Amino acid sequence: MADSFLFQLAGAVVEAIGSEAVKEIASIWGVKEDLDELGDTLSTIKGVLRNAEKRQQGGDRVVESWLERLEHVVKDVDNLLDDVSYESLRKTTTPGKKVCNLLSLPKGLVFRHKVAHRIKAIRRRLAKIGEDKNHFDLQHSNDSEESTVPNRSERETHSYVNEEEVTGREKEKKEILELLSLGAESETSHEDLSVIPIVGIGGLGKTTLAKQVYNDPRVIKHFELRIWVYVSEDFNVRSIVEKIIKSEDQTLAQGLHEMQQLQRKLREEILNGKRYLLVLDDVWNEDPMKWGELETLLRNNGKGGNKILLTTRNEDVSKITSRMEPYCLHSLDGDNSWDLFKRIAFVQVEDLIDNHKVSIGREIVKKCHGIPLAIKSVASLLRANPEIDHWLSFKDKLSSISEDSQGHGHILQTLRLSYEFLPSATKRCFAFLSLYPKGYEIDKIMSIDHWLAQGFITSTSNSSHEPIEEAALRCFEGLVSRSFLEYDQGYHGQYKMHDLVHDLAVWVGGKRYAILSNDEATIDERSTRYVSLQLNNLRPSFTSQIRSSLVQAKMIQSIIIPTESNFAIVDRRFEPSFYKEMLSKFKFLRSLDLHNSGIEIVPESIAKLKHLRTLDLSRNVELKTLPDSISKLLNLQSLNLSSCFSLEELPRGVSQLVNLRNLRLDYCHCLTHLPSGLGQLSNLQTLSRLVLSEDSQSAKVEDLRNLNSLRGGLEIRNLKHGMDIEVANFGEKRYLQSLSLFWGHDVAMDAIGHERTLRGTQYIPSLKDFTLNGYGGVCLSSWFPFTKLVLLKLEMMPALEYVTGSSCERSRQSMIMPSLKELRLTNLPNLKGWWREMDKGNEDDSDLFMLPCFPQLGSLYICHCPRLTCMPLFPFLDWELQLRNTSWKLLLKTIKQKQINPQMDEMSASSSTSTFCASLSKVQRVILSKNDDLEFFPDYLRNLTSMWYLKIEEFPRLKSLSPGVQYFVSLIELHIGSCEMVDLCDDSVWQSLRRLTHLSLRELPQLVDLPDGLQHVTTL
Repeated sequence: MADSFLFQLAGAVVEAIGSEAVKEIASIWGVKEDLDELGDTLSTIKGVLRNAEKRQQGGDRVVESWLERLEHVVKDVDNLLDDVSYESLRKTTTPGKKVCNLLSLPKGLVFRHKVAHRIKAIRRRLAKIGEDKNHFDLQHSNDSEESTVPNRSERETHSYVNEEEVTGREKEKKEILELLSLGAESETSHEDLSVIPIVGIGGLGKTTLAKQVYNDPRVIKHFELRIWVYVSEDFNVRSIVEKIIKSEDQTLAQGLHEMQQLQRKLREEILNGKRYLLVLDDVWNEDPMKWGELETLLRNNGKGGNKILLTTRNEDVSKITSRMEPYCLHSLDGDNSWDLFKRIAFVQVEDLIDNHKVSIGREIVKKCHGIPLAIKSVASLLRANPEIDHWLSFKDKLSSISEDSQGHGHILQTLRLSYEFLPSATKRCFAFLSLYPKGYEIDKIMSIDHWLAQGFITSTSNSSHEPIEEAALRCFEGLVSRSFLEYDQGYHGQYKMHDLVHDLAVWVGGKRYAILSNDEATIDERSTRYVSLQLNNLRPSFTSQIRSSLVQAKMIQSIIIPTESNFAIVDRRFEPSFYKEMLSKFKFLRSLDLHNSGIEIVPESIAKLKHLRTLDLSRNVELKTLPDSISKLLNLQSLNLSSCFSLEELPRGVSQLVNLRNLRLDYCHCLTHLPSGLGQLSNLQTLSRLVLSEDSQSAKVEDLRNLNSLRGGLEIRNLKHGMDIEVANFGEKRYLQSLSLFWGHDVAMDAIGHERTLRGTQYIPSLKDFTLNGYGGVCLSSWFPFTKLVLLKLEMMPALEYVTGSSCERSRQSMIMPSLKELRLTNLPNLKGWWREMDKGNEDDSDLFMLPCFPQLGSLYICHCPRLTCMPLFPFLDWELQLRNTSWKLLLKTIKQKQINPQMDEMSASSSTSTFCASLSKVQRVILSKNDDLEFFPDYLRNLTSMWYLKIEEFPRLKSLSPGVQYFVSLIELHIGSCEMVDLCDDSVWQSLRRLTHLSLRELPQLVDLPDGLQHVTTL
């Protein structure tokens, strides 16, 4: 399937031919005239590409074939220019070489001859393509004009719905109705107008749900005026206003030609003094200015409680239209999906007693994944073809998408329509995701690296300072907001693609993309550019078949081997000879993804991949070194070695990779040093780990001096070798968001030396995460804390006594670190308090009266800090509290503070807790460990009413969970271990735990049998 990728690529190639660098080289080699003519021909053809792509989308197979021929030639030109650029770069970066040698060396002369020959051959091919275009009557179009979007008039909606045809949305309808009633109980409501966005992928039934709500009797009774407007992609304020006016009376908008007349009619006659519900169906607009213009006309109509119910596939639309969280519509569950299917597909009642047909039907329903549109389309087709053989055939073919207009149109019409409205660059990026298996956890960073390597994103925003990675990130987030990707809330926090969306990606990718699997080992030798090896078993015969297919497709630009996010490798290791052959045959590779593939040795022949931009070797746990030849990959932009646990060093030539932008070394625990010269990599955006060493040939802190474009996170190890880190110039690293400093533990350093080192970390404007490990000072620097910090970790500091050397100025300060959401204090045996100086009598309630607090802190972890008794309070925790081998005075002070300090109400209003609540009443997980004093769970823990997870360990004197346990009404999961004296036989312990589903009891000597009181816990 062709799209505007060819138009964009042709434009990039024409621009490259006209660049000064290429002109200079072409002049030296005597090929400038040929190259100019090639550029002129391509520029002329480019002018008709928009029209050609439109013709191809309309089904013109002749034009489609012409476009495929053109794409092959343009790709060849692109590769040719890349070869020329690489050769020029090689001459200027190779030590001891000079540009004047470009023509004198025999190899240079041979290369020049080959280039000249390739240019002439390409010119002949392109000239023939240029002649052929004259046979198609193609029209020139403006370069900035996007491909024509499909006609959507047939999709226009209305407000009528047959309730009997709707299945499985009773819960969603009830929830929307509840949202509509908010703020609408009285005419004096302060909420003049509120917007409720319903968000979800196409085909989920957003419009149907809106119809149900719109026609509900309670809605009809509540709102004096109900208006339904189908908006579509053209968010024209004038048109919307006209539709609202016509919804009351078709004649009212007649004769109103000026916008001023329309707005007066709208505000003074239609909306004035009426509580209204306006449904805006199928909104695509992302321009806040346009939305603001419409919203202004709809507000202040003299009556409160007005509502807009808006349906959209794009979460970004909801962000600019509403302050409330969007209502995300999900797929139907299995039972409702089956009910919807059988009501349509089974014509005769007796069909429902045909067990074989019912079984086939249920399998088909599973493949529709709860999408009502797909279920209805499939069921309608099967209703018209009730023969069992047809059902069996359809079941087998459902997962694969063909270009048959009827089959594809009925199943994925709406999703395809969503695709057509994606920006050109996003379309290309979306198609690339078809290389991942269904249900695969898609990594955002890895995907972006591949996109950039292939040149899918060739320009950024208007800001000349914005790196291209930011544009790629917006592209990825655009796919998420439009529901093409869904964030997986699981442990790994990756993204997934709905199976039907994946089918669409496979369809739009066409022959350019190929998946080699145990079921399919052949590819289109001429058209395939991107290959995915999805293999479960590498039998020798099958490996040979893969090799045969790959070798024939010599123009491949990307190879990926998707693996799950764990480190298990089962029958997925290729023989070393396979990797050698891969690297020697596919000289046009631009991205190579071998993450978690089991590779142990990277062949020297990798140097042949001079077009390579992205190399992912992450999670190869046996990989120890890289070949020196990797320094010849001068076009390399991203090198990912994260979680290569055995990696010991990098080649010294890494500093020659002048185009390198991302060097990822997370969790490379065996790295002993990095090579010197990293400071020469001026394009570096990501350097996740810097390992220092006393070796003169290793990287130093001063290598960071001019790397001021670093983004994301930086971890510096072995600071014992870099005492003066002021030379790192941290103050200029304005994009750095995370900094972790690790001091070595094997060499002693006086506390003053540590403090001098820490002073070198000047204020970093964008820093959000800060970790200190092994720091040997008594307190931190005077500039601490950072006001923008979101995460702070202080670990393994034996000498630390105070976090800050300043005093607690409680009379001036009610809050501290206003943005901090997570705090971890671990293994700080001498830490006494947050401040060096506290007023006398700090244990009194009077002292608590003005003690500062963390207003946004959601999670607190304090482990092995036995002397810590005073720190800012943490009343607004809403996720987790961990206290291990730490005084409970901190907990008690926080609880008492809420009861004493009247300013806490004011602070809670400015924090994430917007309404009055008892201290710690929002915390959900609590882990308590190593308390030698507690005998009974205290009554003051009554505030923990939201806690659903509780873990208690190593309380040697604890006898009972009472009386505090009776207040844990939300508890779902309880773990008790290593409590020698605890007695759980008291029935009162269990009577209040009416929601408990998980119970773990271990190392409790007093527990002989399960407590009788468990009979009260019926939810286990």
